Amino acid sequence: MLESWVFWSLLAATMQAVRTAGQKYLIADISPLGATLVRYLFGLPFIAMYLGWLLVDRGVSIPALNILFIAYGIAAGFLQIIATILLIRLFTLRNFVVGSCYIRTEI
Repeated sequence: MLESWVFWSLLAATMQAVRTAGQKYLIADISPLGATLVRYLFGLPFIAMYLGWLLVDRGVSIPALNILFIAYGIAAGFLQIIATILLIRLFTLRNFVVGSCYIRTEI
């Protein structure tokens, strides 16, 4: 029997590939920036529901945030959005497999 982390890892990888492939076909109708906006706005309600569940049902409190943490969070979010735009733009230049290989390459 598979351990649960193996199942969840395979499911997450599959869903990430499906999401990325969906974005490749979405750019036929809208720009890479629009496809990126769809990607992040689609997840926003799920994040809000999860945060609400943590705060109300689980009794978790939000820790105090300092300015350095907020600055790092904004910078990381901005860079993630830029990287997503570049990924989607790459799909317009090459095929899905080549684009997926490029984004999985780490230096």
